[in-house]
Amino acid sequence: MDDKGKPYKLPGQSVFLTSKFARKTGFDIHWTVLHEMAHFVGPRAGTGIEIDDHNGTYATSPNFLQLTKFQKLHNAEVISLFMLEACVGTANIVPLQDLALHRAHYEGFPTVSATGDFVTS
Repeated sequence: MDDKGKPYKLPGQSVFLTSKFARKTGFDIHWTVLHEMAHFVGPRAGTGIEIDDHNGTYATSPNFLQLTKFQKLHNAEVISLFMLEACVGTANIVPLQDLALHRAHYEGFPTVSATGDFVTS
């Protein structure tokens, strides 16, 4: 708040949701919020190591699985998907429409059970 009690936004501290967000349901809502919050973790923009959307690569992109190791570790889509999978289990994320292109990848092991256990066999 400013000195007159009016709220103001600082650069890089806002999340803007579009009408596309309003059409999301179920775990897609959680995934979107986690994705946006991932951008607030770690170093700030311009450092080269911030959490970003590398080359506009999202799970719906054909090249999503071809990100480099560095890009995967610094990509909001990858981080948010990992957090969601760890929280709700692989079986609950595999049906998400945005993963349709790479469904076979997520159906492979290791998987995460609904209770959060990693299953490697």
